[in-house]
Amino acid sequence: MRPYIICHMLSSVDGKIDSAALRAVTGDGEYEATGEKLQGDAWICGRTTMQEQFAEDEPFISASNTPAGPRPVFVAR
Repeated sequence: MRPYIICHMLSSVDGKIDSAALRAVTGDGEYEATGEKLQGDAWICGRTTMQEQFAEDEPFISASNTPAGPRPVFVAR
């Protein structure tokens, strides 16, 4: 069974991403309410949205300072 995908996005008229400007045209929680009505199984965000909405203010400092996994070797041709 193939997944059913809906692209539910907001953008300003001039194409700039400014969540403060978009709040003027959308009600509080309207974006999330629409997503809930669509009953999606997943949510995906871009790097900028993740950084603005979910990142912590301070930089991450590793407690163990060990790599997360093996680093594959890349050879440019």
